[in-house]
Amino acid sequence: SAFKSMKLKDSADNQEKALETILEEMQKQHDNVAKVVKALQNGDKAVVKSFEAELKEAVEANKTALKDLHGNQKGAVNFTMKAAGTMTIAGNYSGGTVGLTSWDPEFARIVRRQPFMRELVRIIATDNMYIAWAEQKNADPGVADTVAEGATKPQTDFDIVEATAKVEKIAVWIKVSKEALADIKFLQGEINTELRELIELKLDEQILSGNGTSPNLKGILSVAPTFAAVSTLALLVPTPNRFDVLVAAVAQLAAANFYGDTVVINPSDYYAMQLTKDAEGRYLLPPFQSVDGMTVAGLRLVANNGVTVGTFLAGDFKKATLAIREEMNIQVGYVNDDFIKNLITILAELRAVLFVKSNWYNAFVKGTFSTAITALTKP
Repeated sequence: SAFKSMKLKDSADNQEKALETILEEMQKQHDNVAKVVKALQNGDKAVVKSFEAELKEAVEANKTALKDLHGNQKGAVNFTMKAAGTMTIAGNYSGGTVGLTSWDPEFARIVRRQPFMRELVRIIATDNMYIAWAEQKNADPGVADTVAEGATKPQTDFDIVEATAKVEKIAVWIKVSKEALADIKFLQGEINTELRELIELKLDEQILSGNGTSPNLKGILSVAPTFAAVSTLALLVPTPNRFDVLVAAVAQLAAANFYGDTVVINPSDYYAMQLTKDAEGRYLLPPFQSVDGMTVAGLRLVANNGVTVGTFLAGDFKKATLAIREEMNIQVGYVNDDFIKNLITILAELRAVLFVKSNWYNAFVKGTFSTAITALTKP
């Protein structure tokens, strides 16, 4: 019993000594770190081995002692460590940049202009390839008159002419690998956005300026009359500017019994209008312009880069009709040997037709500011 007590006491003494040794070593390391910090504060930039490298060397040097410690479960091993070195990205980080990188999830798309013409015109649906309508033509004489007692009353007649417009297709597609869709998490959404954007921009362009030769739509500019100053304004306006041109355009519409609601111009012309000054350098605010500058002579100003710089198109845009046969849709499929190559085709398309009835052509007027200014300028 006494021997057992002595053995337990001996074991406890060894554990206490081992603990004291560890505490002493920790104090040494604390002192070393303090020295390094002080040295850095004093501008000492000497390069020393990293803590990890020093620890590895200490372990190698004490392999035998560590083995004995493991087998006997007693005693202690001392590690004498040098001061830790200064860690830098260049000196201590390798293998990549992931740990140094933050990911901004906002995808930077190519900046394109916003489509705008679809918002201005009348829109209907159709389920056929053609749109047809009837127009009154050749009214003869097309007037009534006063009639004296016993006199012959005037007779008139007119023709009914059918007109048609054909639905056309706008489409675009992207081919992409199955792996790309799976591994780039945002790719599918961005492809869909890209295809929709390209379709909308092409439709916008066609509504405005399509030449009418199939498969092109017949855009408004292809039927709108060119600016011609009415007689009360032609060569009679002193020092006319862009504002005056728009008033003259409204006068031309009114002369044809139409009343415009909108004028589309390029942003460059819009801002040039805002900077118009008088001969003394004072900014102009014509009485027929709204304070915010977005309405001139009753016309809502719409500025978009889809309109050529220096030109304008004014009119009653509800007299142009966009008939949608097939609204924009996105389809996915395989083409030829795509299946065995893990390739996928993503297609977007739209079918529509734009038409202005010929009796309503005069609801629009197009022109260039420079030519119109010349036509208005008083000699």
